[in-house]
Amino acid sequence: MKKNRWFLVGTLLSLSLFGNLYANNEMPFKLTYERQIEKYSSFYRMVSLVDNLVVNNILINKGKCITDLAFSDKMTKSKSFPFKLSEYDVKNFQPAYAVGIVCESVMRIDIETNFGTYSFDVEH
Repeated sequence: MKKNRWFLVGTLLSLSLFGNLYANNEMPFKLTYERQIEKYSSFYRMVSLVDNLVVNNILINKGKCITDLAFSDKMTKSKSFPFKLSEYDVKNFQPAYAVGIVCESVMRIDIETNFGTYSFDVEH
């Protein structure tokens, strides 16, 4: 129960500080920022709102940060681009931290799909 409470507190905190990243109801997906306080981690959650959504690329800070799909949930096992999502499928991603690449602040996310490219200025 305590673990679930911390996750809920972290989720509510992230939603109140950050909110949903998308504002246009016509987008083919919903993008949110999730923060798990007990694990000291944060990630972005993408939920497809349509069938046959193909994500060709996710660029963080115009490609200056690597996008990590490896930790993603079990619903979509793809760890590289492109990948396909059905309606309500979920894909998690986060900035990757590799040798020589430091991505301390996410300022912009560009998601390239078969429906077009969607850009988000991130403030959190």
